[in-house]
Amino acid sequence: MNLRLHYLLLADNTLMQKQIFANLKHLGLTIGQPKVLDYLHEHDGAIQKDIACGCYIEPASLSNILNGMEKNGLIIRKISDENRRNMNVFMTEKGRNICYAIQKEIENVQKKALRGMSDDEISHLYEYLIKINQNLEEANE
Repeated sequence: MNLRLHYLLLADNTLMQKQIFANLKHLGLTIGQPKVLDYLHEHDGAIQKDIACGCYIEPASLSNILNGMEKNGLIIRKISDENRRNMNVFMTEKGRNICYAIQKEIENVQKKALRGMSDDEISHLYEYLIKINQNLEEANE
């Protein structure tokens, strides 16, 4: 087994994604949509550029994701009052309901992933992951 950090983070992410998607298959979501709904849960009405940045999705890919979400009634896009070139993205009631189901499933998978770890270990894990994220964000600027 490859114990390099990159491999472990990638493998853990992939395994979590597979479990979440397997249990939410009935919702008909595509890759990227849960992440966008989760982002909108905290930032409803955000502009596409901010969503792309917050979700680590390329703008062109986000556009395709949003098109599918709008077609399925998960979001609506409205021209921004502040800048007519920007589109604000809002969750619909259907999108909020699906977001709630996603959050519950994420919590379930997260509980499985953290099983057997103490509160202290979990706290340290979060600290380390946040630090890794900050270091990589700084290096990416």
